[in-house]
Amino acid sequence: MTGGTGETGGRAPWRRLRGAVRAAYAWWRARSPSELFVYSFLLLVGLGTLGLKTLPGLYTGAPLGWLDALFTATSAVCVTGLIVVDTATYFTTAGQAFLLLLIQLGGLGMITLATLVILSLGQRASLRQEALMAGSPRLGIDVGPARLTRIVVVYTLLIEAAGALLLYLLWLPGRGWTGAAWPAVFHAVGAFCNAGFSTFSDSLVGERAHPLVLLVIMALIVLGGLGFLVMEELVYHYRQRRRGVLYRHVSVHTRLVLGTTVVLIAAGWVLFTVFEWNVSLADLPPWARVVNGLFMSVTPRTAGFNTVDYAGVSDSGNFLTILLMAVGGSPGSTAGGF
Repeated sequence: MTGGTGETGGRAPWRRLRGAVRAAYAWWRARSPSELFVYSFLLLVGLGTLGLKTLPGLYTGAPLGWLDALFTATSAVCVTGLIVVDTATYFTTAGQAFLLLLIQLGGLGMITLATLVILSLGQRASLRQEALMAGSPRLGIDVGPARLTRIVVVYTLLIEAAGALLLYLLWLPGRGWTGAAWPAVFHAVGAFCNAGFSTFSDSLVGERAHPLVLLVIMALIVLGGLGFLVMEELVYHYRQRRRGVLYRHVSVHTRLVLGTTVVLIAAGWVLFTVFEWNVSLADLPPWARVVNGLFMSVTPRTAGFNTVDYAGVSDSGNFLTILLMAVGGSPGSTAGGF
């Protein structure tokens, strides 16, 4: 009798745990994609904060306080790039890698994470929900949750790998293979995910006279800011055209994204270069002023890197930067803005 009671008593905690897990599972299944988006976002920020506070070996000195850890995790997940400490000197390589993980997950988008959750629960989003998860109207190609996930993962890995390789080759002569490898990976991921974190204390100010480096960073920023569905649609139509297959014109959404991107970059390029020609760009040769003017038109809208000291930027240049930041990037991309 006693043994039976003890066995029953020993099983009770496990039964309660299983009941709690099942209740949480049922609650999670009942959430809409938009709710999953919010909860997944909060979960990732919370885990990031906890990791920054508890994981060993992340800092070169004292660890961050709870508030600073929360701010840093939120900034990384939201790919904002705002910092309270110098990423280059305050964090060890392991700490920078943890930040990069948060940036990568945030850059891929909580939309993708929510899609993965839906797939794991065996659900199928409606067409209206798919459009909501993609952050855009339904495009001219078939896009379901599974396909969206493949698009995000494949394109992200390919583009980031290509960007990292190019940056590595450009930095190799001056930094050596050990000094070039990690910054190349970090900045390739950060640029494509439109995050402004850098392993250099001055961001990219030290690269302002290296146009090829800036061009690679800009290409990654723009590709990340276009949106996964836009890139997939363009690749799809390109393949169809190569095969000689008749195809519809690209969707209104894609045309709008591409047109707006070109106009904003071109207008920002001209205006920033004119405003800053004899101000923050005055110490550069003419060709470098033009390249940096282009870079400072691309990066504020979605990323957050800089090649000039904003303390020395004119009021007109700062106002232009604010406008570009407010506009942001494309729906369904790694960028923010409206």
